[in-house]
Amino acid sequence: MTRLKFSMGGLKGLSRAMAAAPKEVAARVDKALAKNADELAGSARALAPEKTGALKASIGVEKVGNTHIVEAKDEAAVPMEWGTRDVDAQPFFFPAYRAQKRRFRGRNARAIRQGLKDAGLNPKDVL
Repeated sequence: MTRLKFSMGGLKGLSRAMAAAPKEVAARVDKALAKNADELAGSARALAPEKTGALKASIGVEKVGNTHIVEAKDEAAVPMEWGTRDVDAQPFFFPAYRAQKRRFRGRNARAIRQGLKDAGLNPKDVL
């Protein structure tokens, strides 16, 4: 079965920084990533074509370790997103991401700064 996946928070540098960061930062960033993933799933559901409703119902969020995965599990997800030789593409997943990418980055940056402040550190000294 082919599925569409998008990993929120899979940046290597962020993962290394989070391992060494105070718990306050990790908690804030995890909350921000969860909110980003939920918003992405909601937007993808809103943009997904509704023929049977199975595709929209298959879009969900799963947390694995420090990563939040937004995934469309329906087997029609890939042909809908990219199209086939016989059917035109009806993208829903990556347009939802591209529309919110800037908001996600800002939310993550604010979460890191606020977590550092909560830990008693000056973000300007650390970042």
